[in-house]
Amino acid sequence: MTKPVVGITMGDPCGVGPEIVARAIADSETSRIARTLVIGDARRLEAGARVSGVTLRVNQVTSIDDAIDKT
Repeated sequence: MTKPVVGITMGDPCGVGPEIVARAIADSETSRIARTLVIGDARRLEAGARVSGVTLRVNQVTSIDDAIDKT
């Protein structure tokens, strides 16, 4: 079964959005049920992860074609 892709914006990059999104997508249950695509600044997401104390692997893309799994 292919997991669905769930897109989420991180909200205000200068607010708590990046921290909340980082914690949500770092949760093992989230990765078990979906592939996540965060729309926003990759550096802010990485900073949000550090502040939240979670580990994320961020793959930055500049085109929707780069984000789509073509397999």
